[in-house]
Amino acid sequence: MDIKMEAFDLMHYLNGRSYEIFIHGLFRFSGHLDAEALKRAVTLSAEAVPVVFCTLSLDRGRPYWKRGDFSGEDILRVVEASDFEEKALDSLFASSIDIEKEPQLKLILLRYKDGDVLLSIMNHMITDGGGYKAYFYLLSGLYNHCVCGNSDSPDLRRRPRDTRQLFRNFGFFDRVKIMLSGYDRSALKRQPQLDLEGDRVNPIFASYQIRGEDLQKIKAYAKARQASLNDMLFAAFARVVAKNTGTRSVSLPCPADLRKYSPESADAVANLTTNYILELDIDGQSTFGETLEQVSAQLNRQKRSSGGLKPVAALELLFRVIPFSALKLYFSNVNTVPVLSFTNAGILDKARLRFGETELTYAYVSGAVKYAPFFQIVVSTFDGTVTLSCNQYGSAKDKEYIGSVLKQVHQEIMDCLN
Repeated sequence: MDIKMEAFDLMHYLNGRSYEIFIHGLFRFSGHLDAEALKRAVTLSAEAVPVVFCTLSLDRGRPYWKRGDFSGEDILRVVEASDFEEKALDSLFASSIDIEKEPQLKLILLRYKDGDVLLSIMNHMITDGGGYKAYFYLLSGLYNHCVCGNSDSPDLRRRPRDTRQLFRNFGFFDRVKIMLSGYDRSALKRQPQLDLEGDRVNPIFASYQIRGEDLQKIKAYAKARQASLNDMLFAAFARVVAKNTGTRSVSLPCPADLRKYSPESADAVANLTTNYILELDIDGQSTFGETLEQVSAQLNRQKRSSGGLKPVAALELLFRVIPFSALKLYFSNVNTVPVLSFTNAGILDKARLRFGETELTYAYVSGAVKYAPFFQIVVSTFDGTVTLSCNQYGSAKDKEYIGSVLKQVHQEIMDCLN
């Protein structure tokens, strides 16, 4: 059965000129998974999340998801990886998906001598970070079902993807208020650029971990100031941008998960994220605490408002009434894609990521592979470790620079705490 493309699905497709539209994830295990059980689990997931098994079809007036005849065999590849070096792993991690011919998920199980590493590439057109995690929670449960030898199919409900469900609990006047609320993205047009050379044939997957005593200190500092860990990391990144570019005014988008507006969407594999826009004043004399206060105040004010729904409602209306050819022209020439961005994929719940008796020892989620000058930091947390990651097509010099930027985010906070 064909599936309607939602507004944010199409938005990611039309924004694809600035990045490869795939979410990446890495899962490291203490032992080996049952590959056949994992393939069966992937196949079973089609009942709940059929869009994963679709191809993008362009044979009508506007794109839609067309169900393909795929199974776990088409999605999961097992690779003996005893001699794999970092460069070879990056090459696999950068694997693309032919979205018009292949399913929208690719899994690569790297089989090392002592344990497995599962690499995941999923099309950002079908989901955001929240939906990405929801899919793997589902897959974990299905794997446990299969690895126990159950031959029956579990009772799975199809998960909703419709963005209009976010507005079901709003009355007419509330919806009018949303449409009239202030939501200005113009500040993003003035973003500075980091010093990146770019190299469209060389993928870089950089990551940096914060854990242990440092992480506990950061959390305690945030709690004492009624801020969040996300606030701390966002403020640190903004200060790093200011120092690296010599810019006093830093504007950055901060993602907001809209699932809170619709209980039915809690585990939806869909794009249900908007952005808050923060405009920060960071001069050479301002302290980390002062930047943190700006971040927390602006985020708290925007979180109390339903204005974050305005871009969703506007896109829904735009995509419903404007021909696809005009939409392509609009996104090519008018729409602003942030040059710099920060996103938090949140916590990967270890309790919900059980794969039989094989322990998941480390995991993180990262975003699309960006083309310079576009640059993004993605944060995810697993089992007491915060991972900062950045995926970029760049030069050897860029790789060193990106690693430095990630380390600077951590150091910016620690300099304040110490």
